[in-house]
Amino acid sequence: MAMASMSSGLLSWVERAPMPTWWRGDRHLRMATDCTGLGAPEIAVNSIAAAAGQTVEHAWACDVYKPAQEWLRAVGLRCPILSDMNMRTWTRAGQMISTCGLGHERTFDRTSALDVYVSGCMCTPFTLNGRRKGWADEHAKTFWSSLKTIVALKPRSFLLENVIAA
Repeated sequence: MAMASMSSGLLSWVERAPMPTWWRGDRHLRMATDCTGLGAPEIAVNSIAAAAGQTVEHAWACDVYKPAQEWLRAVGLRCPILSDMNMRTWTRAGQMISTCGLGHERTFDRTSALDVYVSGCMCTPFTLNGRRKGWADEHAKTFWSSLKTIVALKPRSFLLENVIAA
């Protein structure tokens, strides 16, 4: 019952919320995610867009874990599924070069025109249940890779998320 009321509350909010002026008409919202996991950001944004009568185009989804990559393919996410974001390279021309989970190299640049970039950086370097090595932890590099992606591709908006102290 609580889930149904949450869902109807979200739809009610979406119906009342003004859409950004750049996301009206037949223009797709262009989104990319890193540390995607099971695709929660994609599911949420697709649901909001559908309720608002809009569509979403996914530029890429990225997760280092093979089971997550396989899941994203299995649920039909129609975009490149990238692997380790820490293995990316960036050019002076503002290009990001990344490898797909299938081994193919992909290049993205500012012309990718991202509206939303979402990254859920690895939490284990900082959490109580993690390693607690902080910035010295190898997994903390995902934060810096996220920042480099933002600087190189200049999305209209971005969301960096992490847990406080799990």
